[in-house]
Amino acid sequence: MTNLRIALLLTLLLGLIGGCGGGGSSGGGGGSLTFRAEATDANGNQIDPTNIVANSTAQFVIVGYDGNGNRTVIHPSGWSTSDISGAAGSLQGGGTFTAGASASAMYTASITYGANVYAVNYEVQDPGAIITGNLIDVSTGLGIEQVRVDFYNSLGQKVGFSYSAFNGFFRGVVPTSAAFFTLDPSTIQLSQYYRSYGYLSKNYTALDNSCIPPVPGGLAIGVTAPLPGNVTLIPSSYPPPPPPSGCG
Repeated sequence: MTNLRIALLLTLLLGLIGGCGGGGSSGGGGGSLTFRAEATDANGNQIDPTNIVANSTAQFVIVGYDGNGNRTVIHPSGWSTSDISGAAGSLQGGGTFTAGASASAMYTASITYGANVYAVNYEVQDPGAIITGNLIDVSTGLGIEQVRVDFYNSLGQKVGFSYSAFNGFFRGVVPTSAAFFTLDPSTIQLSQYYRSYGYLSKNYTALDNSCIPPVPGGLAIGVTAPLPGNVTLIPSSYPPPPPPSGCG
């Protein structure tokens, strides 16, 4: 199967997955788009809505993705939240969310666009270092959504997480003690991908935390530290991946 056919098949499959980010597809003059509910920061940059920093401002939006993964931000017409008491922060009528002063539980925002309502989970985190990266299909270069990236400190304690968006982007707000990351195997769809991943030309298994890759050093609160390479998954229709080599 050619890469083009694989890309088209993957796009169609992902368009059927609602996940926590909500979903839907629609035709139009520019071709079919897959819609997701997402969040941006005050400057319009994509963020993980489950990692909104305390005392910051976010904007809930609808994003339309084309078959090549290009994203177009769309401003919808209605917003509501399951956080009736405003424990996590304040959601205004225009979709602007002002986070509270401390970490919160997870809530769900419902965003209306046209005749459809899209749901997205959101959560406020205490200020920390910001680690960003991209999770992609190694065969197509397209993003993989709703895989949880977990962050650990040097003692093996989980200190943060982030869910990948439709384009594969993830952004975790973590303590400066974060030292390693891995993927939560339960969020990798076994029917589509192996539960192992590649990073910086090395292979890792998501089933064993004894050998997982490091995050960038020198983390600082409020400073973004991008991973220097993509995290990749191999489709399960391909031959099995090589054995883990990250700590060999």
